[in-house]
Amino acid sequence: MERKARDRGGRSTLVRGAGVAAAGCAILAMAAAGGAGGAPAERWLTLFDGFDLHRWDPRGAARWTIEDGALVGRRGADPKGGEVLSGWQLTDLEIVARFRCDGEAGGAALLLRVSQKQAGYAVMLADGAAGPRGTILGADGAVLVRGGKPADRKAGEAWDEIRVKAAGRAIEVAWNGAAVSKAEDERLANRGGVGFRIPAGDGFGGALRVRTVRVRSLAKPAGGLEGDVPADDSYCHVCHFNFQEEELAKTHAEEEIGCAACHGASIDHRHDEDNVTPPDRIYRVSEIEEACAACHDRCAPSRKEAERPLPGRKACTDCHGAHRVPTREPRGKLKLGTGTGG
Repeated sequence: MERKARDRGGRSTLVRGAGVAAAGCAILAMAAAGGAGGAPAERWLTLFDGFDLHRWDPRGAARWTIEDGALVGRRGADPKGGEVLSGWQLTDLEIVARFRCDGEAGGAALLLRVSQKQAGYAVMLADGAAGPRGTILGADGAVLVRGGKPADRKAGEAWDEIRVKAAGRAIEVAWNGAAVSKAEDERLANRGGVGFRIPAGDGFGGALRVRTVRVRSLAKPAGGLEGDVPADDSYCHVCHFNFQEEELAKTHAEEEIGCAACHGASIDHRHDEDNVTPPDRIYRVSEIEEACAACHDRCAPSRKEAERPLPGRKACTDCHGAHRVPTREPRGKLKLGTGTGG
């Protein structure tokens, strides 16, 4: 993949490598005194911010570059087309992208719920053989519904905005704030990534330019924790590197349950290289048991511990794993137990 990213000298939601000290997701048990962090009403993940393609995977023969703060897709030397997919995997989601199609860009599409096991869905970003802009294609490539007339851009606006909601078997598409298509598919495609596609053939001679991409999970499980949250903890491990082998973090990740499922997306926390901003959700010792019980229905303290008054009662994490931060150290990395770093 050809990259021409430039360092803006600031902070990005996406990690640019080990040299960037982007703060990671926090851990399950914050065993220090103080209140639990309040989670924001909407937890949006910025998948592309105009500067970085970390965790994006190009496939096929299309050529993807970063130019003037935009992801640009063009046909490569081989006219077979291609895709670029995000590593974040979601089922029920809302995605918002600002983009522009230049020249002969017919067939360019936004993709969702795409994985190695399924083709997922496509929403047409430019008029093409499959249908006009806003047309929704099913997992088999067939047209689910043709797009209606899209709204024009606002005066002075250089980019179109597309907003897609996929919840259960329903998919809704809005273009520049106005609904253009809605479909339901009985052959529900499951968990997968989002991305963009350049079609095969000689008809595509223009460019697809994407300015920003943001996504959020729409899953709302019981217990107040975030559902359908990707288990990709690589962002967290930039700083919390020793949690890669911590017992609870490791076993949960193996079940596709990542840091963000308990602690929220924690975007501001990850942006804060000075380690002053807490994650979206942290827990007092007295709150850990309830948090664990949201998923572990057989979770219960021993009778001896249940009768012990607070403070002094042991929490789940006192016996299971080493999943705690006894102190916060601004401008330094959080510590795991008595170990260093992390």
